[in-house]
Amino acid sequence: MNQNTEGGNTVTNSLNRIAGYQSLLPVFDGNSNAEFFFKTLDEIANIGGLSPEEKLIVAKSKLRDNALEFLTNSVTLKNETNYDNGN
Repeated sequence: MNQNTEGGNTVTNSLNRIAGYQSLLPVFDGNSNAEFFFKTLDEIANIGGLSPEEKLIVAKSKLRDNALEFLTNSVTLKNETNYDNGN
C-alpha cells in the first residue's frame, strides 16, 4: 500500500486513492466483456501504482450479479487478499 504518511493517516490516503481508481473501472457482472474488464484493471493498476492488495480491492468492488456470486461461493477466492497469487 501507499506509505504516504503526509497528514498522518496512511490508511485514509490509501482508501482515497483506491476510491479514485474504482471510478475508472467498469462494473463486471459475469456477462459483460471479461477481457476488457481485466485489461482495464491491469492498466489502472499499472498507471496508479496499485499494490496487488489494492488491485484486488478495486476488482472485487466492481463485481456484480453472476461475477459477485461466483466470488462469494468460492472458498478460495473470497478469502484471497492478493491479486497476483496464483499467477
